[in-house]
Amino acid sequence: MPDYVVLMKLTSQGAANIAEAPERIKGAKAAWADLGGKVKSFHVTMGEYDYVAIGEAPNDWSAMAFAAELAAAGDVTTTTMKAFSEDDWKWALNASAADIREGAVGGPVETPMLRRK
Repeated sequence: MPDYVVLMKLTSQGAANIAEAPERIKGAKAAWADLGGKVKSFHVTMGEYDYVAIGEAPNDWSAMAFAAELAAAGDVTTTTMKAFSEDDWKWALNASAADIREGAVGGPVETPMLRRK
């Protein structure tokens, strides 16, 4: 399944009700699972974002629906990014243009980087 990174910032509503955050996080993890995904890790962070989650989902539609559900609740704003493994990245750098167009992900990785056939 594809991986996604979800960056979250508390809204004024979420900050005002911070004592409820642990239950909201538990509910968000359940909502992700309801969409066929799994939260791989969840972190409370310092800096620009208050939370960072890394999860997997069956497709982009599931990740988009999850982000919309979080936004609708009003406690956080989100930035969601699809993440690719290092192996996927290496494959994309070395795959033929035809394989990339066809979405034939995987297979042997050739070197040097960026060789197209």
